[in-house]
Amino acid sequence: MRKLGLGVVLPGLLIFSLSCDSPTESRSNPYEQQPIDWPSLADSPWPMYRHDPQNTGRSEFPGAASGIILNKISQRNSQTSIVIGPDLTLYYFNQKPGEGYFLYAGDINGNIKWSKRVLRSDEPSTAPVVLYDGSIVAIGLEEGEYIRLGANGDTIWQCYSGNFSGLWASNAGIIVGLDTTIYFVDNTQTLRAISKNGTLEWSLSDSRFSSDCEYIPAFSPDGKTLYANGFQSTTLLAIDLENQSIKWTFGTIPLCNSPMVDNQGNIFLLNGKWQYSGEESDFAFYSLTPDGTVRWKYSLNDVDTYRIEPVIDWQGNIYFATDTLYSFTNDGKLRWKIVLGKQLLVPLVCNKENNIYFVTKDSNGMLAVFSINDDGKINWSIENTGEYIRLGSTPIIYNNFLIIPGWRSEWIYIIQ
Repeated sequence: MRKLGLGVVLPGLLIFSLSCDSPTESRSNPYEQQPIDWPSLADSPWPMYRHDPQNTGRSEFPGAASGIILNKISQRNSQTSIVIGPDLTLYYFNQKPGEGYFLYAGDINGNIKWSKRVLRSDEPSTAPVVLYDGSIVAIGLEEGEYIRLGANGDTIWQCYSGNFSGLWASNAGIIVGLDTTIYFVDNTQTLRAISKNGTLEWSLSDSRFSSDCEYIPAFSPDGKTLYANGFQSTTLLAIDLENQSIKWTFGTIPLCNSPMVDNQGNIFLLNGKWQYSGEESDFAFYSLTPDGTVRWKYSLNDVDTYRIEPVIDWQGNIYFATDTLYSFTNDGKLRWKIVLGKQLLVPLVCNKENNIYFVTKDSNGMLAVFSINDDGKINWSIENTGEYIRLGSTPIIYNNFLIIPGWRSEWIYIIQ
């Protein structure tokens, strides 16, 4: 590992190197990560939110190497990420004023293959999922409706999952099981399971499920357990899918971002609060075993953790950020930290070389995009660009590009 002295200044950032050993140098690394085979998902660079059902945010592709803005794609008032089909088609939501929200299929040059109306007025806040055959599951036009579309935009089926309503009613985070069953938790605090043929197979209601439906659950590597966000006095719930029951719960406050799971089945949580929640919180980063026991904990200051998911690299190292970016070994040793002096704005993502991408926002609303390597050294940055003022959804890695959607803005940025 490259040795850095304490307090080395790097283009506006302060980095502290705190460990002597790096898992990347280990000849035998028990936490090395491999892609988990998930045959229900499309074989594409980024088929769902956070890339995979473990919410790792990690890609097998190189991503952006130079930090140059290649292109901007028009997008209006979406709050969601982008997903990619097996033919490299981009799928994203876009608003047509007076008509509602449409699901768009296009390419990185902004060419549109087709669009389909999916919402009347509510802003979409969850990404679609691309399945093994290139079809897409997304929220539907009616409240409580989910649809499966072919790669050409034709409707394969519609499923009305329940009589629930409200702003977030149709925006529940979608995730797909190994057998192509679609799972989500709606705003009635009900976990619902939809078969690949579009029928509601079963549901499980529990007052401990989060009623904020934006968060995406995470799967255990074997696909048998689903980890879902908790509500009020619960942080996380582990659901036994075979028995359709709660196995265990953890924590005493709501989780304001999605959980993450590694190859070994360990669970990672960035515990805090949403800035508007006004709730007292246990500010800490946790790692749990598959049975819900605490492996390690790192306490944090009072920070906003809303929708800023952590990431895990191919060596099993963990990265998370608030106003400081941290890197830990999988078993809880602090490797280094970077004082950003700014708030992280989007979830972290990782490329095949263990480079981490992140976006920050300062008190004046100026945004910056960074790429750093696993030692914390900056590869490139795009700084003080007011044009980025509305970035806010999770970036994705598309071959040699980093794609950053806007949040209620006009553009999707393609960076190479």
